[in-house]
Amino acid sequence: MKRTIHTNVTFLFKRLRNNYKIMNKNKIDIDEIFEKAFDEESLEDIVAEYVQNEKLEQTIEEKYLLSNDCKTEGTKDSLVKRIIRTSIDTPCCSRNCWGTWKKDDLIKHAQDMEKLSKFEKKVVLLTILRNNAISSESTRYSDPRRRLRFTFRYEPFGKMCAPAFRLLFDIRIYAFKGLLAHLKVSNMSIVPPMHGNKGKTIINRENSLSKKGVIEKVVDFMLTLAETHGEFSPGRNTKTGSTKEDINPDTLWLPASFTRSVILRMYNNQYSDYQISRTAFCSLLDNEPELKHIKIRSPRTDMCDFCELQKRKIAGTKPHDESKAERLTNELVAHQKAYQRERLIYNSEQEHAEKDRKELSEGKLEVYECTEHICMDYGQSIEVPHTTDQLGGTFYLHMRNFHLFGICSALENTHTFYTYDEREAGKGSNEVISFLHDFLATRTIQTPNIRIHADNCTGQNKNKYVMWYLVWLAATGRVRRIEYKFMIKGHTHFIVDSGIGYAKKKLRRSNVFCLKHWADVINSSSTSNNAKIVNASYVYNWKEALIPYFTAFEGISKFHHFAMDSSKPGWIFFRYGSHDDDWKKQKMLKSDSSLKTEKFKNLTKYLTHAGFKGGKPEKEKILYENLRQYVKDAWKDELCPDPRTYKLPVRNKRPCPDLI
Repeated sequence: MKRTIHTNVTFLFKRLRNNYKIMNKNKIDIDEIFEKAFDEESLEDIVAEYVQNEKLEQTIEEKYLLSNDCKTEGTKDSLVKRIIRTSIDTPCCSRNCWGTWKKDDLIKHAQDMEKLSKFEKKVVLLTILRNNAISSESTRYSDPRRRLRFTFRYEPFGKMCAPAFRLLFDIRIYAFKGLLAHLKVSNMSIVPPMHGNKGKTIINRENSLSKKGVIEKVVDFMLTLAETHGEFSPGRNTKTGSTKEDINPDTLWLPASFTRSVILRMYNNQYSDYQISRTAFCSLLDNEPELKHIKIRSPRTDMCDFCELQKRKIAGTKPHDESKAERLTNELVAHQKAYQRERLIYNSEQEHAEKDRKELSEGKLEVYECTEHICMDYGQSIEVPHTTDQLGGTFYLHMRNFHLFGICSALENTHTFYTYDEREAGKGSNEVISFLHDFLATRTIQTPNIRIHADNCTGQNKNKYVMWYLVWLAATGRVRRIEYKFMIKGHTHFIVDSGIGYAKKKLRRSNVFCLKHWADVINSSSTSNNAKIVNASYVYNWKEALIPYFTAFEGISKFHHFAMDSSKPGWIFFRYGSHDDDWKKQKMLKSDSSLKTEKFKNLTKYLTHAGFKGGKPEKEKILYENLRQYVKDAWKDELCPDPRTYKLPVRNKRPCPDLI
């Protein structure tokens, strides 16, 4: 696997360098091509897409010999039942057009549609659409009308909305858009658009494209586009197959502004002598082995700053400055190589823990022989009150925040989420250590071998206090060995983010007014998600307790791998990353005599609580005056209490749990 990554990176470097040289030599501006393709008139493309889809449907029908005798009987019944079922589930619009239709009229309409051929049905649809088009050529403000407008009406069903019209005639959205575009570009002609293969059988299309050299041009264009504008997967959606051999860890994501139609126009503009239809182009993207790793990113996906800015710098270099372009390319390739290696280590450790879980359940391993793998991270805080239909007045208000800290165990296959009110605690190292310690102390499988992955947030995960805590665990023999590793900045997505994503997806259709509601959302979002409501009594002052025993760690942000072992109590081992074979070490414990003291060995008994935050007075006043009116009565005093009469709750001093 390491050899494969090295080969891929070397190949990528050569292609990147050559592509930028070619682009500068020929003065090809990909951004300019993209803008031109994006701004082009798309009505003709919509009609072309419709014709190509019709052509593809004909090919499929001929391939599988679908005659009228082979089709499902009872078309009228299926159409009527589909309309009735759809109308029961949800209204089509505010007027609920299809809710007023009579069943007898639907049956008669279905019988008529069944007798029509596909061509005759298109003529009927185009005729109805032309008769329903608004004939005026200008708006009420005397401006020229730029688009067609329709008032859909068909007797005996009367006036209806566009979704109801499509359902009545059983026409899909792409075909509906194609017919509307055809009306405009053909000057309101009711003659349906015809494709060149009408009545013909399409055979060996791929061979004809290959003979013309089109496939080779498309593949080369897509590889160049992906390598100059794409970004390797930051961790999500890396598995593109069901078997291990099909998994491609080097998925390249194109920017979300790219669509297949835009890319096709870019290609056809650049290779006018080797043009390809949309259907063949989409089929090539889906089936060509060399292009299967190229995907289009969904909108609002977070990206790596370094990758994106570095590509802009490379694209912005002048043609004569090859040395600068090569240096920038080397930096980008080194960055990509680094996060690919870290991703490989993360995947292998996940698989190792999952394998141990399976063998433990089968009785092949003992608990002390297993290796636990943990991912931990803070999720984005949610604002409450949260309702499925947001009231406009709450959009500009400061809301109450519920924090979320997730820990995923690969050995136990669980996602534990610690959630709490912002008044209870913050999001610092005390909270991270407290929740991690609680998880380790209460886990079902108490294995002494632990591996942890986290992101590079210095205020929460990557700081001297968390390192001191892990050194303390190993020094006191509570664990045998701990490995603490950090992903490369910008590429830190791992399994715990999936649990957070499931919870956020469930939250979209849930109302949350208190922590209990939020916990129910988390628990119901996934079978492996488990919410744990905590308060200030769960947060201990670990920083104050650890300071007397340990020394500072300088330059912690430079390193990505850390290890603590019980055979070397008080020491920490560290290296720059997976490429660094030289482990450095530093003694963190001030004095070896601390190992023998009762307080150090049983530090959990002497911990004090971090204290109840209580919220900022200014914000509590604003919440009471502005937000309280949007909260249901049962939870007004919980979310937005009156700061003048509110009293801090009395928290029982909860003893800190300890590892067995």
